[in-house]
Amino acid sequence: MIVSDVSIRVKRQFGDQSGVQVEDADIIRWINDAQRDIAYTQEILESIATQSSVANQEKYTLPTDMINLRSVYYAGAKLQVLSLQDYDNYVTEYTNPTGTVTQNAILTGVPEVFYVWGTELSVYPIPSAAGIQIKLYFSKFPPDVVNQSSPLSLPSKYDNRVVEYCLQQAYELDENFEASNLKGSQFANSLTQMGEDAQWTEHTAYPMIAVQPEDAW
Repeated sequence: MIVSDVSIRVKRQFGDQSGVQVEDADIIRWINDAQRDIAYTQEILESIATQSSVANQEKYTLPTDMINLRSVYYAGAKLQVLSLQDYDNYVTEYTNPTGTVTQNAILTGVPEVFYVWGTELSVYPIPSAAGIQIKLYFSKFPPDVVNQSSPLSLPSKYDNRVVEYCLQQAYELDENFEASNLKGSQFANSLTQMGEDAQWTEHTAYPMIAVQPEDAW
């Protein structure tokens, strides 16, 4: 589905096919909001990013479109994730195993653990070599649509959820709050059901895809 398909459906259901109240720019903005909300709650877009280690550098910048970091590999070996407190304790124990405080007690070598703070990834021991691959597996936000010919970035089974979100916003713009709340509930409930269906599919040997009544256009 592309943006123009969403626009046609939203305007037709809203009753404004001429676009007097609901403009194309509004729908583009709502589509972007919908896709980001869906991607954030469902974590359906997965990606891999790689960068090279820098000798004696502990911190590395995370991808700007990242939602959740799943795992980190250094030279093909998976690193253990730690909280900030556990990371600090790990560094202290690793550099001062006898409890003796030494100056510049910073160990370089092959990283074994990592933690995330803000937009940065920290690894320890600090890499002693440059050019070693650091591979990140993460869920991400979709790119924004920009015009009527832009394709949606989510799997096609979420197309109707995007339409529902846009209709909710259109009704709110029209101050039809009852219809807006109804569409908002439909959007949220449908996403919840799809999330539950996905979890069930992961645990069954014979997965089935159930077609929801609201998915029939």
